[in-house]
Amino acid sequence: SQILTAVQEHLVNQAQPGDTVLFHFSGLGSQASLADKSATTALPTLVAADSRWPDDEMAVVQDLFAENLAQLLANLRGVRVLTVIDASPASFSTMQRGNFRVRSRPAVSNGAWRSPLGAQLTPPTKAWQSLTTNWPGMLLQPCLDGEIALEGNWSGFSAGLFTYALTQQI
Repeated sequence: SQILTAVQEHLVNQAQPGDTVLFHFSGLGSQASLADKSATTALPTLVAADSRWPDDEMAVVQDLFAENLAQLLANLRGVRVLTVIDASPASFSTMQRGNFRVRSRPAVSNGAWRSPLGAQLTPPTKAWQSLTTNWPGMLLQPCLDGEIALEGNWSGFSAGLFTYALTQQI
């Protein structure tokens, strides 16, 4: 909820027509199934530092749903939007690919959806491929639907391969 609040307060509320905004997420992706929906589609999420697995006490998916991020970014009218997501929403049976780690949580969470910003957001319904087709502005990502994003160890730090390559080019 803090990521979405920051997007709302610092990007949506403050950006003026003609501005360019950048949102960059580099970390783990995941998928979640909503227990209160009949749809069997696993919905793409981003795993924030304070994400928790739904349990009996808190049966709410606490990841950041990618669709909710897109809903907020779509409110930026007359603003150039660049979104970088260096994470993989697909789940994989192995977390290693050679010397690299997969940037995805290995299992799909199941729980309820609760809007972190009240009535401003609607419940997510879209799979990654349909969501990225109509993403507001430009979306840069290391992989297409069902593919992997990887993370490596560099000189004293770890980073996603896509983020590392992008920042080296910039």
